[in-house]
Amino acid sequence: MEKQKLLYEQNRLANRGAAETVLLYISASKGENNEMLQRTLQLGISLLHGGNLEVQK
Repeated sequence: MEKQKLLYEQNRLANRGAAETVLLYISASKGENNEMLQRTLQLGISLLHGGNLEVQK
């Protein structure tokens, strides 16, 4: 049941543009390592955690 909840939340965030936002912010950061970039990377990792194929598309 926990896996289903994780997939649901990942897909919900991805459908609202979270994955695209992560990619845009990483690109806009121009390699500058700061707290916002670290949190953005954590969000991106969370979206992909468990191998969610829908988010990876």
